[in-house]
Amino acid sequence: MFWVADYLACALLLVAGVAVVRLRGPAGSVMALSALGLVLSLLFVLLGAPDDAHAEIVVGAIALPTLYLIALGKIRTAVEDEQAAPPHRPRVGLAVAGAVTLVLAAAVWMLPREHAPLSALARQAYDGALRDWHSTEPVAAIVYGYRGFDTLGETFILLAAVVGIGLLARRREPRRGFVGEAAAGEREQRGVRTAEHGTTGAQRRARGGEAAESGSAPGSPAMTVVVRGGVRVVAPVLAVAGLYLVAWGYSPGGGFPAGAVALGVVLLAYVAYGYDRVEPLIRADRLEPAELAGGLAIVAIGALGLPLAGSVSANFLPLGPPGTIRSGGILQAFSFGELLEVGTGLTLAVFALLTMGHDWAAES
Repeated sequence: MFWVADYLACALLLVAGVAVVRLRGPAGSVMALSALGLVLSLLFVLLGAPDDAHAEIVVGAIALPTLYLIALGKIRTAVEDEQAAPPHRPRVGLAVAGAVTLVLAAAVWMLPREHAPLSALARQAYDGALRDWHSTEPVAAIVYGYRGFDTLGETFILLAAVVGIGLLARRREPRRGFVGEAAAGEREQRGVRTAEHGTTGAQRRARGGEAAESGSAPGSPAMTVVVRGGVRVVAPVLAVAGLYLVAWGYSPGGGFPAGAVALGVVLLAYVAYGYDRVEPLIRADRLEPAELAGGLAIVAIGALGLPLAGSVSANFLPLGPPGTIRSGGILQAFSFGELLEVGTGLTLAVFALLTMGHDWAAES
């Protein structure tokens, strides 16, 4: 019975992968990529890897497609698409949705019941986490302890992605010492000014009136008082929940989801109050040093294990009693470094795409 669900998940994975490269529109390809992440997370659940499923659903099914859609919205022009819209196929959609539902139902059915005995591998993980780390969370012990070197590599994949997004979405920079670049910039700037002069006076007055009514910069208006009041209530609760995740580690890889929660708090403030209110908090010259500090802290924690305990990512801090915040040794320090690196990195990446403009265009 269960091997059928495994093969069905693999088949859906192949279908989603082919759809990513075969669909004609970029938006459709992005949604197929999101479906690919969803099916892959279901496959991880079927194979008994809930921590990998958690990371895949957050990054592969939600965060990465969202960033692609934001980038597409930034670069899309007003030129109408000359190609005919592809026909809708509701039967195919219903068939795929039904197959995903069957795989998800099989995965839920395979979950162990409350009083089910642990497998030998799960018992070994629990015993090892309690013996070696004084931790009652075996997933945290595996992510930050036994395979801490692998987690270090995954963290710097995120750092490399943030650097790449920052390079692609950077704002205008002073350019000196390149032959002919000043002239090229001036020609492009004249083109920008010419395009701006093409805007009618009525359009300019309407945009100015909208900005005056909202009390914020054009394109980033504040929301209503109801929304702002709701964010004032929800944001502190989410911030405390994120700190709880990173401090106690009751979620696989506590620092990573806590960093995602921190990004959610910043995005709520951005939506409710507009860009001008959050801009002092998300400036790159403030977040980039914090992200690098988080990455350096993770490297230092892993590297100090070699001279102090005999191997990379080995524990060299005192272990507190099990079930307390001081248990785990370097696990908690690793988790806090992950929070700093992931939270600032995701914030830099998202707002770099949200504020992306032309390299030589005049800034507002």
